[in-house]
Amino acid sequence: PVDSYDFFDAILRPGDSFDSDFSDEYDHGLTLKEVNPMLIYDQSSPKSSYSLKRRLDIPEDSMLAYVQLGAGRINDMDNLLSMTLKILSNYPHCYVIMAESLIGERLDMGQERMRLLRDYPNSQWFGEIDFSIIAGGYNSYHEMVEFCVPSLIIPNLNTGRDDQVKRIQASAKTGATVMLKKPNKVTLEAAIDRIMDPEVRKLMSRKMDRLRKPNGAKEAADWIINQ
Repeated sequence: PVDSYDFFDAILRPGDSFDSDFSDEYDHGLTLKEVNPMLIYDQSSPKSSYSLKRRLDIPEDSMLAYVQLGAGRINDMDNLLSMTLKILSNYPHCYVIMAESLIGERLDMGQERMRLLRDYPNSQWFGEIDFSIIAGGYNSYHEMVEFCVPSLIIPNLNTGRDDQVKRIQASAKTGATVMLKKPNKVTLEAAIDRIMDPEVRKLMSRKMDRLRKPNGAKEAADWIINQ
């Protein structure tokens, strides 16, 4: 809010996948520090001594698909989620890791090859995920980039000021991710079938690695300490 600027000395602005114009924030006489996208967990963070498959009782030779299609508070994702899970169930070697939002409704786990993940942060396990199907929110997107997880991204088009389409375009135009703006059964089936190919995932992961940036959280912390 504009009337809150007088209470602060500086603004720390986490970056995104695209350049934004924050020039109006300079008009209030505050120091404005822009940093890379901020992550609570990255590839340099300590790793668990045991695997996600072992923790969730999943066979070691299985494929893991991480699914998180919104927090359940912005718009209704039930139909899309049901369609996604139905398609994934057609692949016997694929186990679905469902991310349950801390602010959404509790999920009804009705499939044998589905596991619920309610850890915080979930990103501590992303190094073990084969691919993801996610919405285009800030945290999910940048975490997938950090861990180079091949991803099908379905942007939420009803988020007001959060331009998820513009965020995803940075990776989709390179082939690092696939953006499905208005998926239907046919397009979703085709995209999932494509990402099941290990060679496709390897290529997407390599392209994703080129988009990684140093964690803005450390950059912000160093800046604060040095003031």
